[in-house]
Amino acid sequence: VAGSFAAKMRNRRALAVRWSRFRIVEGEREAMCSSCSEWLPLAEDFFYFNRSMGCYMSECKFCQNTARVERRRNGKALQSQAA
Repeated sequence: VAGSFAAKMRNRRALAVRWSRFRIVEGEREAMCSSCSEWLPLAEDFFYFNRSMGCYMSECKFCQNTARVERRRNGKALQSQAA
């Protein structure tokens, strides 16, 4: 049964880390972007909302779009090298 205690403690630590990404400032909910570590308002203007999961994404829109552009560039570079 010692394993269940360890699992509970891991779960508590994971929840603490997850909820440390959120805060309320002057009545407005904010979230920290997992990529750029900036605090932004928790709204669809700054974060994508995933309807299937029912929550906002952990990266802000700017970081996700930047990563998407980089993946496209890297993919096109690889395709041109292969041809």
